[in-house]
Amino acid sequence: KAVAASQGTQDASLEAGLAGSGEAADAPGKQRKKAPAHPADVPRFFACYLLCSLSAKHKDNTYVGFTVNPARRIRQHNGEISAGARKTKYWRPWEMVMFVCGFPSKIAALQFEWAWQNPKKSR
Repeated sequence: KAVAASQGTQDASLEAGLAGSGEAADAPGKQRKKAPAHPADVPRFFACYLLCSLSAKHKDNTYVGFTVNPARRIRQHNGEISAGARKTKYWRPWEMVMFVCGFPSKIAALQFEWAWQNPKKSR
């Protein structure tokens, strides 16, 4: 539930940032420049998340991962779309119970993911 609310806020901020990135129409006969894949004025979104298995046989199984799109990633883990993690295939379905966001970079988010997965090895 918190995931959906946070994702909605993220979607709204991304849409607001992308709305002003359109280019004006060029003169006839000129090629139009493509918009950048990710506008520089829109901050990137990096998140680490915790999944819990909803399977009756595997209720205690959890999984920690990293994503830039939590809504798409949970669908991948549950097999609704391709490219899910192989490790989670046999304990489907999954519920995303928590995610942590606000990392300044992808590297920072991946370091946090590793620390979350390895609490005894991290500082």
